[in-house]
Amino acid sequence: MTAGPAPVCKFWQTKSRIRAPQERGTYVLKHNHYKFLREVEQYPNSINPHREETMPLLKKILTQVLDMHPMASFLHIGADEVFHLGEGQDSKSWMNSNNGDLGKMFLNHIKVVADFLKRQYPDKYLIMWDDMLRKIDVETIKEAKISQYVSPVLWKYRPDIRTEEIEQLLSRYQDCGFTSIWFASAFKGASEPDQIWTPIKMHMDNHLSWKKIIDSMNKFPKIRYSGIALTGWQR
Repeated sequence: MTAGPAPVCKFWQTKSRIRAPQERGTYVLKHNHYKFLREVEQYPNSINPHREETMPLLKKILTQVLDMHPMASFLHIGADEVFHLGEGQDSKSWMNSNNGDLGKMFLNHIKVVADFLKRQYPDKYLIMWDDMLRKIDVETIKEAKISQYVSPVLWKYRPDIRTEEIEQLLSRYQDCGFTSIWFASAFKGASEPDQIWTPIKMHMDNHLSWKKIIDSMNKFPKIRYSGIALTGWQR
């Protein structure tokens, strides 16, 4: 169920993953030493992109991860579910001076992170979750030119994916200038928080839905399907 630069199995063998600006993947903001870098003091799930200490920390983490995985072909920078971005005082001040453009602020940070990675590791293929991009105006994304740095990973875990919804997003990302797209399904998890048994039919239907979408990608000649990530987590 894949095409492009690597088969699914190789993708998982070589992919190293870290999230930015949301550092939930490393739990770094849960440490008291880095608490001052939180976007909102009460929550450790979003980093303040404006503090001068933020990028040195992210660069250090990213460098450590990639040094541990020198053969990695892909790096997933996360960037999903940054729920509290824009709520910190530094972000509010920035938005007051920039027409309240939260999307632009988010993309600016992603671009700084991606630019560092491309300069230091030009052979790495960067990908990121797409959910924050869904909320941002097409022209803002085009202006940021992040399509030159990273490819979106479009995720849907429901058993009954609406093809029309996915096609709207694909058309949108094509208009944004992205030339490649990844998908993400769920082989486990993504169900009830107290789930005891894995609902096999739910996950099978999810993958069959994605298969239909993959088979119809010829509708979007300017954006290439590059592969699918089979996600799963404990409940």
